[in-house]
Amino acid sequence: MASSSDEGAVLSVVKKRKRGFKSVEYKREHVKRGRVKGLEHINYASKVVAKKKIGNDCKCKLKCFGRLLEGDREEIFTNFYAKETKDEQYSYLQALVEVVQVKRRRPQGDEPKKPRSRNFKYFVTCSFGRQQVCAKAFLNLHGVTKGRIRRLTSLLLLGRSPKDLRGKNTSGNATSGEVCILVEDHIRSYPTKKSHYSSREIEYLSERLNITLTHASFMEKYPDQQVSYWLYRKIFKERFSLSFGRPQIDTCCTCEQLSVRMKSPSLNDNAKRVAGAEFIVHKRRAKKFTKKMEYCSNLCKEDNETASICIDYMQNLHLPEIPVQEAFYLRQLNVNVFNIHNLSDNTAKLYIYHEGLAKKGPDEVC
Repeated sequence: MASSSDEGAVLSVVKKRKRGFKSVEYKREHVKRGRVKGLEHINYASKVVAKKKIGNDCKCKLKCFGRLLEGDREEIFTNFYAKETKDEQYSYLQALVEVVQVKRRRPQGDEPKKPRSRNFKYFVTCSFGRQQVCAKAFLNLHGVTKGRIRRLTSLLLLGRSPKDLRGKNTSGNATSGEVCILVEDHIRSYPTKKSHYSSREIEYLSERLNITLTHASFMEKYPDQQVSYWLYRKIFKERFSLSFGRPQIDTCCTCEQLSVRMKSPSLNDNAKRVAGAEFIVHKRRAKKFTKKMEYCSNLCKEDNETASICIDYMQNLHLPEIPVQEAFYLRQLNVNVFNIHNLSDNTAKLYIYHEGLAKKGPDEVC
């Protein structure tokens, strides 16, 4: 019997079963981007960090701000924060710093101090070319702090390139790649089936399985591996697109045949319209049958001399019902359930037998 539905072709909207990874939604990504780009953001302490801007005039004897046009100052600041990462910003700043020898030493007071071994010159690039500025102007033009320049000059003396190593350390409780490969191989070892009635191809596992059973099977096969249920579930969800259970859609052969004809690229528009018209007629007949069954059901409840019954086979059952991985590769015994439903008192009589005794044919039922 065809399932009843509205008239006309029904268009189903296929939704993604899993959402994609959107890193920009996480708070750490907002904080990281705000710090690199100098934008206003809320830090981890839930405090508002103001937007970076060009500092005040240094007012030194070199008159650094006076020798630069306002457009040059804005361009220097914009080019610096246009960099996408901290490493690019560090490399940009390091290229503008030079190490020079100390020309003159002036000891101040009687208190001994450690003599400075090196001095630094700071430069900026503007419309006039490469111009030397003081340290304070260098900080204010780029909107950075003394600590950042101090780390940069320390690496410059050591001859090392600056690298942002934050977040690069491996976690102490991280799972090794070998264990993840074992989990993936174990999930792939289960046989999959492909959907027949959906508009897109979906692979699914047996309806008798779930992640708890597959994880238990993994731990039984690899007892030495410390893999938690949540790690196994994370790998299953993120690296596979599998579902459990077969798609339960009650359709008849005529519905499937007409649906395939309407979607076939080899047929012209006239043939598809004819198939659509036949599909509508078929649905109307199914709807008429459903109304007839409801009428008979109400009639037999009102009239004691009238009786109505429905006969049908239920979904096949499989034996043995064992959630063991090796059992899926073996041929399982089908159990048929024949149902006789009395519409008068809404009772049912079930006849159960396996395929070793008889098949589903009319001459085979025992």
